[in-house]
Amino acid sequence: MNQPTVAEIAVLIPAYQPGSQLLPLLEELSVQGFAQIILINDGSATEYDSIFEQASKSKIVTLLTHPQNQGKGAAIKTGISHLLKHHAELLGIVTADADGQHLAKDIKAVAEAFLATPEQLILGERTFTKNMPLRSRFGNILTQKLFGWLYKAKIQDTQTGLRGFSLKLAQEFLNISYGRYEFEFECLIETVNLGYKIHTVPIEMVYIDNNVSSHFRPVIDSVKIYYVFFRYMVIAFGSFLIDLAIFVVLNYFIHNILLSLFVARFVSSSFNFHQNKYIVYRSHDREKIRLEIIKYILLAFLIFIGSYILLSIFHLTFHVSIIGSKILADIILFCISFIIQRYIVFC
Repeated sequence: MNQPTVAEIAVLIPAYQPGSQLLPLLEELSVQGFAQIILINDGSATEYDSIFEQASKSKIVTLLTHPQNQGKGAAIKTGISHLLKHHAELLGIVTADADGQHLAKDIKAVAEAFLATPEQLILGERTFTKNMPLRSRFGNILTQKLFGWLYKAKIQDTQTGLRGFSLKLAQEFLNISYGRYEFEFECLIETVNLGYKIHTVPIEMVYIDNNVSSHFRPVIDSVKIYYVFFRYMVIAFGSFLIDLAIFVVLNYFIHNILLSLFVARFVSSSFNFHQNKYIVYRSHDREKIRLEIIKYILLAFLIFIGSYILLSIFHLTFHVSIIGSKILADIILFCISFIIQRYIVFC
């Protein structure tokens, strides 16, 4: 039986106003043995048409075009959709950047690592040094720590665009709604939540002209990326506001702390469960939902009891106002609830 080769792996390259490095990269990929390259022109200006026209002359390059810029994630999804429809016989996909940061030999290394372990997501991992450009170093250490804390996966280079994965996993990536740089973070989260392992391959760190050809916007794109991590806090804050508002209104009218707390917790917990299940932890397993609901109800009950005890202590012992006591109790229980949800309820 013949061993699979990189010719059975498609290279998917999203490109927005690419530099001169793109054409030599395509030639080198052909030399390395790749037989299918999907190049996506993500709404580049007309002055870049000559580059794409030249690229499309290659027999192994299929050019797809977005009339307007939609973002890196959208371009990757366009390429995935094309491959699933027209080349379902391929073994997998390797995504690479068009700005010259990924060398052909490293793209091949990721492809070969995927062929050896096709059930895993393969990442081409850079080693970060103090000499790398600030815009590329920005946020890497923080996102590495946050990802490891939230998703129990140790990944040094969470922002690498060089990745290898199966068509089956690619199909799952199409369900991700985000379309720009945050898409790649969502792919990592989706991979972990689906139970896939992640394997890394060391690659060379390449920066041309201090990485000026990169279209990553440090402030805007980083805010979007960090929302991927902090959306639990956003949802938790929304749940907190719902809980507090209902508690304050009910307690004002009925003067019953326990009943007000119970009703407020019931409503806010229902909202919190739905949002965390489908937005934060992306738990879509229908078979697990009954068990998740049972575990969440038990958690909500314990949090309710804890909230009542802490509220009573703050209010009766330390003479803090009712609202102040409620806020303090919820802040204390916030971290406890997060850890239990992450590692027990939606594990």
